[in-house]
Amino acid sequence: MPCRALLRALSLVVAVDYTASNGDPASATSLHYHDPSGVRLNSYEEAMLATGSVLQEYDHDQLFPAYGFGGRIQGEAQANHCFPLTMNRDIV
Repeated sequence: MPCRALLRALSLVVAVDYTASNGDPASATSLHYHDPSGVRLNSYEEAMLATGSVLQEYDHDQLFPAYGFGGRIQGEAQANHCFPLTMNRDIV
């Protein structure tokens, strides 16, 4: 089987680290900082765009599940170690 055909069987999945080690999301130095003007991307957005723009071409269904880990979900007391970013387990 040609290499390109094998690559077509890939499935791109994204995960974001929400652990406290990334810093306060309100701080411009945090990996999770969201620029209110929308001009500057944070480190995770840059990484997802850079790798995703290449890998999406090889994804077999063009659906990109996105998960988070290490974050505390609203209403939960402890950190959750695997949750869909949609917050809907039926729609990842």
